[in-house]
Amino acid sequence: MQSVDHGVDPAIVSKVEAERSISSEELAEVEAMLKELWSGTKPSDSVRAVVEDRIFARSVLSFGRVEYRAPDRGADRTIFRYRDGQIVEEGYNPADPPLTSRS
Repeated sequence: MQSVDHGVDPAIVSKVEAERSISSEELAEVEAMLKELWSGTKPSDSVRAVVEDRIFARSVLSFGRVEYRAPDRGADRTIFRYRDGQIVEEGYNPADPPLTSRS
């Protein structure tokens, strides 16, 4: 495959590529910083996800670092809440939607 000359100086291209690259040390620093920031995250106890119809098998729901993995059968009409460091599954009643309920 031949390269196409678009009138761009190859030295400029090399310089831009060098500036865009990141060293493995810099990458390790960024990863460590993100890990530290992520470790301090905690979802609010009022956070919830409402599944009005179906969450499919192998779906993953995350509240911060806590994950719920749907079972092989999936999950139907349910509410997921974050409480005491875990995800709790509750029933969903379409006649009493959670946004208007007093829970």
